[in-house]
Order: sequence, then C-alpha cells, then structure tokens
Amino acid sequence: MSKINVLIGFIKLDMDACKKAGEKLLNRAWWFKLASIAISFFITIILGITLNTEENLFGINAGMFVKNTAVILSALLTAINTWDAFGNFQTRSSQETAMINKLNMLLRDICLYIEKNDNCSSEKYNEFKQRYNSIQEEYVLERSSKDEDNSENKNTEEGK
Repeated sequence: MSKINVLIGFIKLDMDACKKAGEKLLNRAWWFKLASIAISFFITIILGITLNTEENLFGINAGMFVKNTAVILSALLTAINTWDAFGNFQTRSSQETAMINKLNMLLRDICLYIEKNDNCSSEKYNEFKQRYNSIQEEYVLERSSKDEDNSENKNTEEGK
C-alpha cells in the first residue's frame, strides 16, 4: 500500500470521527436548548397562574406551592443554561464540521492529483502530508484554546 493511500485512510478515519463527534455535540446542544425552552415555558405558566391562596395543593398552601415550584424550576433552568455554556456544544459541533470540510478539501485535492498522475511524487506527498498535519495542529490548538478559555473563566469566577 502506498504512502498516499495510507494518508487517505487517515483522512477518512478523521472525517468519520469528526462526523460522529459533531453529531453527538449537536444533539447535546439541541437537547439543552429544548430543555431550556420547556422549563422557561413552565416557569412562565406557573408564575401566571392565579390561585386562591386559601386553597391547598398536596397539603401545602397553593400560593406557596406555586412559588416553590417556580423557584425550583428556575434553579434547574440556571443549571441547564450554565452547563450548556460550559460545554459549549454548539461551537464545538461547528468546529467538527469545519474540520470535516478542511479534510474533505484535502482529500478532494489528493484524489484529483491521483486521477491526473499515476504515481505520487515524494514532494507532492510531503505537501499533502504537511497540509494534513497543519489541519490537525489547527484543530488541536482551537480545541485547547477553547478549553483554556473555559478554564480561565472558571478560575476567574472561583476567585471572586
């Protein structure tokens, strides 16, 4: 198997991994947004309910029950939105998609080159390999910078 075919194999593996990771992250982002919308909806409904404060619900004063339920749901909403911001799932999904696009362009260029040339020259292979390495380095730097940003934000908040 030629070196260029091995490189193509690595590119395809990376594209598959990014696709799976991107879909997983996008699903998480979607569920967090859906949960946030649903809980906000219920908080609004609960706060809009007008009850006779003399009534009892589940053995608790109705007004107190509604207030406590709204507070608990608000706390849950805060936790969900905070976790969503911390996880940054939407942005990370976009990073995976960008990675797939870059790898796809590289793969396309390799395939077009191979179509025109029976043998891949050593210089051309090194050029393709360098592009692949650059894409990988950019991906790692982008991900690590996002992790550092989250870490710095967390440390800043803890120091307050």
